[in-house]
Amino acid sequence: MTSYPVNTAVRTELENFPEIKKRLRLDGKDQSDLEIVRLLNNSHYDSPRQLLQLISDSVGFAGNIVKNLLRQNDPLCFSRMLSELYLLAYFVRIDELDAKETVAKNNRIYDINLTTHKYQARIEIVCPIDFFGHRFVETYSVPTFRYSRCPRGFEVLVELLPNTASLYYPHRIPNDDKTLRRWRINFQAEVNCWLANAKEGSEREFRGINKIFRIRAKLRKVHANPECRLVQFSEPTRSSDTQLFFEEPLTAEDTAKSQIGQKIRDKFEKRQCGDPSPDYLRILVVDLRLMDAAWPDWFCQPSIVERMDETVRILSEGAGPTAPFDVVIPATLDFDCCFGKAVVLDRGREPEITALINTARLDKQCLPDKAEPPPPELAAALKSLSAQGRLT
Repeated sequence: MTSYPVNTAVRTELENFPEIKKRLRLDGKDQSDLEIVRLLNNSHYDSPRQLLQLISDSVGFAGNIVKNLLRQNDPLCFSRMLSELYLLAYFVRIDELDAKETVAKNNRIYDINLTTHKYQARIEIVCPIDFFGHRFVETYSVPTFRYSRCPRGFEVLVELLPNTASLYYPHRIPNDDKTLRRWRINFQAEVNCWLANAKEGSEREFRGINKIFRIRAKLRKVHANPECRLVQFSEPTRSSDTQLFFEEPLTAEDTAKSQIGQKIRDKFEKRQCGDPSPDYLRILVVDLRLMDAAWPDWFCQPSIVERMDETVRILSEGAGPTAPFDVVIPATLDFDCCFGKAVVLDRGREPEITALINTARLDKQCLPDKAEPPPPELAAALKSLSAQGRLT
């Protein structure tokens, strides 16, 4: 596991979040592998600070979720676990709803109990990660350098390089946990040794997995202060967009066999919201936040909506004689949650499902990010080029 420094910045920042401080045991420690410590180390950035605030504010209604987050030492697991917190916090802000986390007693328990004035729902969340091997390598490359055991500071350029010219190398990186973690342990040991002994300007190439890729590092500068560290990371152009699984020439049957289809299939087989019942609705929310896609609203495009509907129905039919959920809703769960078109599996309960979706605002649309206006100097340059007829 990556170990983060429990330094003055972390201890100072904990004073701003007493609810988190109360639940952490960092006294006497100078290192910690907890992901919450990484956030505290980076709280000068807006997103980590906003997340720390959300975690702190959620103690009252999401105690067990917060408890699990504070214990987590794997960044990918931590990111997935946030799905529950984001959605529960979204519901809590809606006056017409009563939303509560569930206390897991076994693997069949669902995530959230949701009650309106008229309906009750059980909600399970899945947050799939496609191209997991590639995401694993991306996720750990920078922290391995930044939080190395090197007793000095540094500036280092890190490049992820495929061993072939193929754009499709991410597809070839294995997804099995054992292979990935064995590579990470060896990689971390090699990085620690190199950074502790290398001279400014020196370069080193680190082995990847099965000769699929390699990592090249250049030590640009060394600092006496061990807390002064800068890691720049780059990788080549690649082709691994999740949206490709939902486009022709692939069929809905092909999409069902893809990585995202398999994750949904696994949830269908577990049936964590129980059997069909008139007493409650069973909802599966598929959080696509961590999928490798170019646009945050990709799953709202008409052709993708149609393919998602077809795929979910194929997976549901293969899960048994009764539907594993009453409705499946694609979503992006974040500080500001949004949702795609629901796939209703129990047509007989469609009026109830529609009413609950409206009340719980599970129909809030995902909109593309607004383009930021260019800086004034760039806008002036573009205007000048346009006037000269040099911009077409």
